[in-house]
Amino acid sequence: MRRGKQRYWCKDCKTKFEITQKTVKKKRNEKLWDRYVFGKQTLRELSEEGGLNKLTIKNNFFKIKLSKKTHNPRAIHLLADSTFFGKKGGQQWGVVVLRDALEKENLWWRFIDEEQLVHYRDGYDFLVREGMLLKTPD
Repeated sequence: MRRGKQRYWCKDCKTKFEITQKTVKKKRNEKLWDRYVFGKQTLRELSEEGGLNKLTIKNNFFKIKLSKKTHNPRAIHLLADSTFFGKKGGQQWGVVVLRDALEKENLWWRFIDEEQLVHYRDGYDFLVREGMLLKTPD
């Protein structure tokens, strides 16, 4: 104990640390984010299970520091599609995704309010810049 707080010592790396309320909240938010993105849970479902307001969960998602995705340059089978989720503020909203079909990896995405060819072109240009695609003549 130090200053009234439980402290821990890692026998492997020899560091001392304490688990704070901030650490607990950060871990909780990361778990919620993981279930939202990879577990395909909705904000409503997460809210009901965790006892938190949907807006609170959404605002906490903005606080999460996401690491920059690193891509493994390779030959890919590119799929591109847009999906719309409904209306928000009287206007529809959705996402356009470019995906490697074989590796099942999302390579690029953007939230959109209408489907336009320019969105697909932006994603394609991004993949070329990242070295994931060879630029083909227009």
